[in-house]
Amino acid sequence: MVPLLGLIDTGAADCLFDRAVVDDLGIDLTKTHQEKEYFGIAGQTVIGYMHSIEFQILGFAEWIEIEAGFLDTKLPYPLLGQSGFFDNYEVILKRYRGRFEVKSRSYLH
Repeated sequence: MVPLLGLIDTGAADCLFDRAVVDDLGIDLTKTHQEKEYFGIAGQTVIGYMHSIEFQILGFAEWIEIEAGFLDTKLPYPLLGQSGFFDNYEVILKRYRGRFEVKSRSYLH
């Protein structure tokens, strides 16, 4: 298990992790079967190497399997995006209260 803090990013198509996480999880990017091109805010492109991982949010009982993009670069934070995160959790933003809620998929069923 590799504990991480991540940024919930509604604009990210996928969950994205950087080189440090690749090394911590022991993922070999040379054995990637699928690559995907991502575009950054400034218009730069970077290649993501897709891998399935087991994922758990602190305080939630369930582990889920997600397909995530691993980048051979440095990110300020792992990004929790649409595919993998938002399709498995309900996220409620209460900006007027300065908070947000995440509900597990087991709560939703």
